[in-house]
Amino acid sequence: DQKDAACALELTRSAGTGLLSSFRAENLLQASYARYRPKDLLEKFDSVDYPIDLVAKYQRHAFYTESTLRAIAYDAEHKIGPAEAGAKVAEIVARETHERWETSRKRRQLICSILEAQGLEQK
Repeated sequence: DQKDAACALELTRSAGTGLLSSFRAENLLQASYARYRPKDLLEKFDSVDYPIDLVAKYQRHAFYTESTLRAIAYDAEHKIGPAEAGAKVAEIVARETHERWETSRKRRQLICSILEAQGLEQK
């Protein structure tokens, strides 16, 4: 609703420039309130609501909705605070992304070698 959106915009205002971002505000709303989460995030993180001002502390370090929710969960388990939890989740996400890209690269390489063995070119 309008009150939630206005609050999210203020909490995500850039400290350096004062600019507002609908993208950051939407991510904050989704991480804070289950009613704003897409179905895939509801399946991963249930329908738990969190105080928006608390979530904003995690979002500053984790940025995206899923990473913010992961940082909250990580901190609940490890008790390291929003900054460290956000940094740890960023490391985990980077590693997961690298692993996905590496798997994809190896699969493409295998396909190319099959094509070459058959005397075909890749397009």
